[in-house]
Amino acid sequence: MHSYAGDNEDDERRESGTEPEFVGGPLVPGVDYEGAWLSARAAAEALNCAMLKAGLTRALMRAQAGWAEDGTGVVYISGTPLGARKLGEVLERMAARRRGAARP
Repeated sequence: MHSYAGDNEDDERRESGTEPEFVGGPLVPGVDYEGAWLSARAAAEALNCAMLKAGLTRALMRAQAGWAEDGTGVVYISGTPLGARKLGEVLERMAARRRGAARP
């Protein structure tokens, strides 16, 4: 696996709280996890940035990149009960806007 230690851009993301952590299931010999994890990492980072813009700090909600046994990338979302409620409120507002925009 690729090491990201010392990469200035990644260091800045870690300090800002948007850098996803490296987590996953068991490693099976012969399975290439890196490409799928990098894709999941980009998705988790984008989600962390969006949640931060919506007022959900990493202490409330966060996305983490990981992998499944078959080598596919996954994104884990975890948070506090308050964070989950706030995320639910954000999603409800978005859904209401979408419903309102769909009406003639």
